[in-house]
Amino acid sequence: MLARSIRLLCPRRVRAFSSAAAQVASPVDKSDGPPGPAAPLSDDQHRLLQVGIVGVPNAGKSTLTNALVGQKVRVKQLRGASHETRVMSAWGVASNCDLILFILDAHRQIQLPDPRVVRLVQNLSKEQLDLPPAVLVLNKCEMVPREQRPALLTLADSLRQDHPFEETFWISKGLPELRQYLLDKATPGQWTLDAGVATDRSEADMALEVVREKVFQRFHDELPYEITVMPVSFKVLKDGSLRAEMVLVVPSDGVKKIVVGKRGAAIKQVGTGARLELQKLWDAKVHLFLSVKVAKS
Repeated sequence: MLARSIRLLCPRRVRAFSSAAAQVASPVDKSDGPPGPAAPLSDDQHRLLQVGIVGVPNAGKSTLTNALVGQKVRVKQLRGASHETRVMSAWGVASNCDLILFILDAHRQIQLPDPRVVRLVQNLSKEQLDLPPAVLVLNKCEMVPREQRPALLTLADSLRQDHPFEETFWISKGLPELRQYLLDKATPGQWTLDAGVATDRSEADMALEVVREKVFQRFHDELPYEITVMPVSFKVLKDGSLRAEMVLVVPSDGVKKIVVGKRGAAIKQVGTGARLELQKLWDAKVHLFLSVKVAKS
């Protein structure tokens, strides 16, 4: 189980993100487009809501965060940690929030039920975790065939029997209702980032997270947890481009062979995907250098 945390800053924008916590800015209108320029606000006009996004891997947590923010952001994950450590850390993040969004891939849960979903929902009611109220978010509803749509109601009812969710939202292509619900929940509170600032994370941190994501996407399942991405250097060059060098540390020669791939094809795919995404994110040329080495025993 992994958690995201977003701080909802109102009333004009959602602003984005840091480490295990994301700070989100969202428009108050019902459009789903990127937020427009924010008008200057006095301190007493600031409103804040800290929201934890909880779900099993690949439930859509990052996609939901990006949609609420209005741009692509990165959230630090506990790669390399034990499963138990990752789970307890995630609950620790969630317990410090004002509200939890429990998200699941509804289409996948109907086709191939994941028992971890039920266990996580049941954990929401554990008194020792001291968790805030929760909202149920069923994601990817548009992928459920029309003849199976009644199963969505059955799924939601079943999960609501395990925990008294405050609200249920069905996500297909847009989420204006969920966004407005979060804005309405926000209370007066001082913003922790200046207006117009999307993140307090450095470019080096964001580059590291993009590479980690591409490693996860390329190698799937458990292998990425055997790979540690370590920064070597990061700097801005005189022409405005960025140069980043990282090393992927693996536990054995066998894993190294997989990560490098035939004639370097696998590591090249990771590097190319990360470089193109960073260039789009920063609107600048990126020079990305990746190498693979086996950890010393």
